Amino acid sequence: STGGRIFYPQGFERLDAAFADILQELRTEYLLGFYPRNVRQESRLFHRLKIEVRGASLRVAARTGYYEP
Repeated sequence: STGGRIFYPQGFERLDAAFADILQELRTEYLLGFYPRNVRQESRLFHRLKIEVRGASLRVAARTGYYEP
């Protein structure tokens, strides 16, 4: 639900590959920020997010939404 990934290396010999995967993701990462407009401000209200990208080689890792503080 957070949009993150978990790496489960199978033994010490797979640690290098797991770290290489993590480094590759960090090098090709973009951060998207926004300020919502015209949204009901009600305590503990969940706001859904939907992010779409164009391109077959693109992948989105994101939360499904956020709670009003």
